[in-house]
Amino acid sequence: LAALVSVPQSLQEPANTYHVNTTGTVTLLEAARQAGVHRAVLASTCAVYGDLPGRKSEDSLVQPLVPYAASKRMAEQWLQLYAVAYGMETVVLRYFNVYGPRQRADSPYSGVIARWCDAAIAGERCRIFGDGNQTRDFVSVHDVARANLLAATGGAFAWGEIYQVATGQSTTLNGVLDALASVSPQPLQRSYEAPRA
Repeated sequence: LAALVSVPQSLQEPANTYHVNTTGTVTLLEAARQAGVHRAVLASTCAVYGDLPGRKSEDSLVQPLVPYAASKRMAEQWLQLYAVAYGMETVVLRYFNVYGPRQRADSPYSGVIARWCDAAIAGERCRIFGDGNQTRDFVSVHDVARANLLAATGGAFAWGEIYQVATGQSTTLNGVLDALASVSPQPLQRSYEAPRA
């Protein structure tokens, strides 16, 4: 789970992102192989799909658009190579938009749910870039933890495979704000701003 995960940072430091995320994965895989470790699970990302429209599956085309996504896709390929070349029991998990307890809202790569919860508690406006009708597949950190446990302890059917960790449901950002407003003790303020590039 150790990686550089900030998209803005990856755009500023592409070589460092490659070094940490891709070279770091290969270094860890090789150390594991040399030590006789037989299983590895990679935490990857739905960002490998880029702006691919529609519902994604494990077999969908990947089009990384930022260094972070490209580095994770390369790490995925290294795990698959170690499965084929060395018989290592590898599993790749592509996380979608993870949310849950103790997620830091002040992090530059934190999800909107944590930021909006903090804004609502502070009586501040929840900032939406665009009209709020863009969709995401939000997955609970509890489901992510279960997926990791299954990947680490699962049988041979999973080895060398890629699995999405998602709900399969698209939720608009406005829908998230509506749900948050329904449980907020005070009126929720929204601020619609120009979409980000």
